[in-house]
Amino acid sequence: MQDKESKWSLWVKEAQGGNKISYKNLLSELAVEIEMILNKRIFNSSDREDILQEILFGIHKALPSFQSEKRFKPWFHSIVNYKIIDYIRTYQKTSNQEILPEEILDSKSERDNNDEVKDELILKMNEAIELLPNKQKLVFKLMKLEGKSILDVQKITGMSISAIKVTSHRAMKNIKKEIQL
Repeated sequence: MQDKESKWSLWVKEAQGGNKISYKNLLSELAVEIEMILNKRIFNSSDREDILQEILFGIHKALPSFQSEKRFKPWFHSIVNYKIIDYIRTYQKTSNQEILPEEILDSKSERDNNDEVKDELILKMNEAIELLPNKQKLVFKLMKLEGKSILDVQKITGMSISAIKVTSHRAMKNIKKEIQL
């Protein structure tokens, strides 16, 4: 059985050569992969569908410029991650908040400027989020990933505003510590 990297790379080469079946197979399989990624990171189902379409369109536009001698998965994941970060930036309410997840990625990636390092950092950040205590994870996801205001988080969780701020700060501190910034 072929691994994803080999199969996708073959389909990309064939699609770049005009093979419509390979192109369709590639986008169909990538859509499933993207959905799995988005289900872990984006909690609003209608936003997930919009982001999925944005990512697929981004891949469609960039596919002719993909260099087939390079690995496909890091290229693919960088498009996915950039589109997710674009979404977060669009919907993030930045007033009175600490450093945002995408700013962590941007500051670290500017130093490293390597797609594989960026992918690894995003993976570490997602793992760090999953390691958070449940209350911190909930507050972090609501505020930082879904862009909810402190008042919205208060209504959802029943926590006081000061407790939300402290919990959010501790979550960010724990994530930074876990990914060693």
